[in-house]
Amino acid sequence: MGKKHSTTESNSSTQHNIEIKDIKKVNKSLARRLLGIITNDFPRKVIALFFALLIFFIVDFKIGDETNLDNIIIRLEVPEKLSLMEKPSTVTVRLKGSKDRLNVLMRNQIHVEAIIDEKNYSPDYPYNLKLSTKNVSVSMPGISVIDINPKVIELNIEDKISKKVPVVPRYTGMNKLADNLTVNEVSFAPSTITISGAKSFVDLIDSVSTKPIPLDNANESFEYKTFVIAPDKKVSVSPKNVVAKVEIGKKFSKRTFSNIKVKIICDNIIDLKKYSNLENLNADVRLFGPVNNISEMQSADFFIFIDTSKLATDQVTVPLECWTKDPAIKVENIFPAKVNLYK
Repeated sequence: MGKKHSTTESNSSTQHNIEIKDIKKVNKSLARRLLGIITNDFPRKVIALFFALLIFFIVDFKIGDETNLDNIIIRLEVPEKLSLMEKPSTVTVRLKGSKDRLNVLMRNQIHVEAIIDEKNYSPDYPYNLKLSTKNVSVSMPGISVIDINPKVIELNIEDKISKKVPVVPRYTGMNKLADNLTVNEVSFAPSTITISGAKSFVDLIDSVSTKPIPLDNANESFEYKTFVIAPDKKVSVSPKNVVAKVEIGKKFSKRTFSNIKVKIICDNIIDLKKYSNLENLNADVRLFGPVNNISEMQSADFFIFIDTSKLATDQVTVPLECWTKDPAIKVENIFPAKVNLYK
């Protein structure tokens, strides 16, 4: 029984292998036939396919739908010497093609381009931009442009000019500086910026400002690279950034002291008696200096005086002077600044 079973399995395997070989022969035969169909008279088949597709697109176009797409922005090429004063104009484009293609057509696939001809420009009149379907291109095959509106657009164009203007700093974090510190001075490299644009805009600009320079917790002078802000989108700036040198120093303030008795400085008692009319003279003085120093000033830290030893024999008026103990404190003015002498 075992031998019969083994013989049966062997016959079955042999038959299976024969069937696989037959299938491979059939597949090879079909492949040869398909290859023959494709390669037999191949050039004529390619020409036939081409004309078939051409007829398809022609028929598809003839029976195609039409549609309008509005608010298509015109891409304008403006000469370097001129400046466009308004936002880019828009047009309505009429298109033709199959319904399926028109349904999937995107606005960014439609391009309207035109060139400003400097020869036709006059500063005294609006510029008439003439448009036709030749100005329109569509980046989808099977879509044609059949109309564009408007066909003439008036544009406001001006001469472009340039000039140099100073840079003005802007800050952020000024309130985070120490109470006794401030920005004493700021300089820029470069110190001026070139602005360019339409003449009517550029003529009105006297300076440009920076993006805010951070002062947060600054306790010493520093340099900072920052951008320059164009005052209007129609104006360009060059260069676009500057290096700011910010000088941080002590904050100064002023303080006025009133009705301060004036001292008379003389060589001797005899001369002092000559100016007895000045004994009750009072004056006001305004001092300035670092804010902490000036706020701590006391009456004993300064005095107003007249030095008669410096006077000429025939002098009838004398200036008032002020002495301060702190050399950082300066005198801004004294009132009265001079007095008359009566011997």
